[in-house]
Amino acid sequence: MSKAQAIAQQLSLTPQQKEKVLPILAAEAPKVQAIKNDNSLSKLQKIEQLKAIHQQTDPQMKAILSPEQYQKLKQIRVQAIKDATQGRY
Repeated sequence: MSKAQAIAQQLSLTPQQKEKVLPILAAEAPKVQAIKNDNSLSKLQKIEQLKAIHQQTDPQMKAILSPEQYQKLKQIRVQAIKDATQGRY
């Protein structure tokens, strides 16, 4: 299962939401992975770049998700940033 599908499952998306959300998450995934794998970046740089990616897609996600789903997405993203800066994927 891709990271995008795993997130979609955690958010309990409806089929209509999945149609809109999966392409956004799928476009985000390679960028996030590249940042995680870039050992030339400091932890702070990784955090800043990951947050920048999330800020670009946040308005789209907020428009699609319910308030509860959006809060859960924010928690998932915070955890992803922690994992990226601790060297775990």
